[in-house]
Amino acid sequence: MNSFEPLSFRIIGAAYRVHNILGPGHLEHVYRNALAILLRQEGLKVEIESRLVVHFVGVVVGHCEADLLVEDQIVVETKAILAILPGHEVRLGAYLRSSGHEVGLLLNFGPVRVDVRRVVETREQSQSG
Repeated sequence: MNSFEPLSFRIIGAAYRVHNILGPGHLEHVYRNALAILLRQEGLKVEIESRLVVHFVGVVVGHCEADLLVEDQIVVETKAILAILPGHEVRLGAYLRSSGHEVGLLLNFGPVRVDVRRVVETREQSQSG
C-alpha cells in the first residue's frame, strides 16, 4: 500500500456517503461542498477551490482551480455528469503536474453511483514529458 492509499480510501468512502445521503441529480458544487463537510468532520484539512499555480520554464504563466485539496496531498475534482470523459482525466493530470502533487481523484456523482478514477503523476513522468 502506498502512502496515499489510506487518505484516498477515506476520501472515496466519504464520496459514497455523500451520494447515499443526497442521491443523484444535484449540481457539482452541492456534492463538492457536502464532501468537504464530511472530510472536515473527520478531522481532515480541506481547501475548496484551491488555486494551483502553473509554471513554464520557471515562470508563472497562469492558474487553475482544483475543486478540493485534501491534507495538502490529494487533488480532488468532482463532477455530476452522466459519465467521465477522457478529457476530465487529462485535466486532472495537468492539475497534478502544475501543482507538483502526485495523486488526484476524479469523483463523478453520477445518476446511479459514484464513479472514481485515480490519477497518479510521478515527478519522473512530469520531467520526462
